[in-house]
Amino acid sequence: MTLNSSRSSIIDARREQVARLRLRGLSMRAIASEVGSDAGTVCRDIATLRREWRENALRSTTELKSQQLAEIAEVKRVAWEGDDPDLVLKGIKLETDICGTNAPTEQVITINELNTFASQIVEIINDEVSDEVTRQRIAERIMAIKGRG
Repeated sequence: MTLNSSRSSIIDARREQVARLRLRGLSMRAIASEVGSDAGTVCRDIATLRREWRENALRSTTELKSQQLAEIAEVKRVAWEGDDPDLVLKGIKLETDICGTNAPTEQVITINELNTFASQIVEIINDEVSDEVTRQRIAERIMAIKGRG
């Protein structure tokens, strides 16, 4: 085994452990302590893992959408042949839902929901940001925005 492949194996093993711990809800600091690495390394590992997870999810989602759209197209084709306009319209509705081309709906957020959301963000920042000064500045900015609501 070469030095590069050995190093790569060590990194892969650490990232696997970081992924398991992160998926269990542990903070970056707790993960760093558990795997014996510094928080910066764990932060980079999590960023890499999120990128990989996102790419895999997008690939899986694209494949699933393609299959669903092909199935709906076949149902619509049979519906047209069978002179079933209701089924054609249902197929069109499903296509627009899958593709996101249906009309957007308005989302209304109450002040209480916004305040709850802001408080949750502050909690996440306190848990995830290791630099106290940065954490405090971000929290103050969020709370100032919250106060304007």
